[in-house]
Parts: sequence; structure tokens; C-alpha cells
Amino acid sequence: MAKIRSCSIIIFLILLVSHTLFSAGKFGFADYLFSKQQYYRAITEYERYLYNNPDSKYKDEAAYKIGLCYLYGEQYNDAINYFYNYLEDFSNSKYSRDAFLKIVDAYYIIGNYDDAIFELEDFSRSTTDKDMKIYSKFYLGKLYFYKYEWDKAYNKWKEVKTKYNLMVDKYMAMCQEGKKLPHKSPVVAGGLSMILPGLGQIYTGDYGDALAVFLVNGIFGYLIYDAVVEKNYVRLGIWSFLEFGWYSGTVYGAIRGAERYNLRQKEQFVKSIEINIRF
Repeated sequence: MAKIRSCSIIIFLILLVSHTLFSAGKFGFADYLFSKQQYYRAITEYERYLYNNPDSKYKDEAAYKIGLCYLYGEQYNDAINYFYNYLEDFSNSKYSRDAFLKIVDAYYIIGNYDDAIFELEDFSRSTTDKDMKIYSKFYLGKLYFYKYEWDKAYNKWKEVKTKYNLMVDKYMAMCQEGKKLPHKSPVVAGGLSMILPGLGQIYTGDYGDALAVFLVNGIFGYLIYDAVVEKNYVRLGIWSFLEFGWYSGTVYGAIRGAERYNLRQKEQFVKSIEINIRF
């Protein structure tokens, strides 16, 4: 009898704990897993809920949380695709706007600024919500800033200046700083290397490359001179052909060196700045 009583107590406690665990939150165990950041397991539970409750008035929320699981689980491309489908299936949901913004967030996280801008520009033009229009323009300023398009970022932030005031003043000033960053002209770099191979590399600060260019070019120069002196036109043709290829490569390398220099300056500048959007 005592054993039966003990078993009954144990079963009761298990049922009590299970009820507490599985009923925690609107979606029970799914919400519990979500709160514990076990996103992949949570997806299964949310899908189970949708399967068992096809007519639930909360199905749009459950589906939305699946998208969040993909996003917070760092499956960004899956999150983007999922939220696009969500917008088709739940276009009238109160979560549809948030789902759209999560698409933009995912694009931003993976560095796909072009698609994020495309989506947000369209949203900014079409939305009638004044606050969301301001928010989207601020976000667009951030995206353009990270694309190093200083004027576009400046203009977007200028449009929301009355809302964010001092914070926007700071960001607009950074756009002006971005326009004044050190810059090397790819045209000048290529032109200098055409005049004297290696000179373009010195211009862009690639001194090691410049030394290598001077040495190799000197070797080719000697070989060509030796072939001319000995009137060995076969060797002259070979060395001249190889020198032309090397010469063309040094010009292209100088141009690319200038482009790398400019990109490096922009990257270092942007990395030193944190842009926060508070809404």
C-alpha cells in the first residue's frame, strides 16, 4: 500500500512539473525552448503547435516566432526566405510589419546592404505611419553610411533631424568626415606606373611591392638590353613579350592598390563608429 501511495505521489509530481513546463507561455514547451535560446528545437515545437491547431487565432504569432528562431539561430538566409513567405501567408497579421523589418535586419547582418536598402526605400515611400517613416529613413541613413555613400546617408539623416536631433547631428558630421578621408586616385596610380613601373606602388604606400617591381623590371631591362647587344632577336622577342605582360600587370596592380587603400580607409573609419537606432 505504501508503495502504491509513493508511486501515486511521484506520478502526481511528474504531471505537475510537466503541466507547469508545457503550459509556460502561450505555446507551452515551444516558448520555453525559445526562452532558453534552443531555437532549432523550438521550431519543431512551434510547427507542432501549428499542425495540431490549424484554426488557432494565434497561428500567425506561432509562425512569426519560427522566423525569429531562424534569425536568432543565425540562419539568416533561411530567416529571409521564411519571412518573405510569412508576409504572403499572413499579410494582414499584426506581426507582418515586424516580419518585414526582420528581413531588413537579416540583410543588414549578412552585409547585403543593397537588398536591405531596396526593401526599406520601398517601405519608406509606402508606409503611412509617421513614426515608421522616420525610423526607416534613419535606418536607411545607417545602411548608406556602411556602404560609404556619405551624401545619401547625410540626406537621409537630415530628413529625420527634427526627431532625433543631437544624435543625428553627430552622424551627419561623421558623413562629412567620411568625405574627407585620405584618398588615392587609381588613375594617378596607374599613370605613375605607366611612366615608371613601381612608382604607382610607392604612391599607394605599397613599398614592398614597389621594390619587387623595380627589381623584376630591372632584370627584364637587362635581359632585353643583352639581347639587343648580341642581336639575338628571338630572345629579344621573348623577353619583350614577358616584360610587356609584367609591365601591364604592374599598372593594373597600382590601380588595384589605390582602390584597396581607399577601401581600407573607409573600413577603418566605419569600424570605429557605432550607430544605434532607438525606436
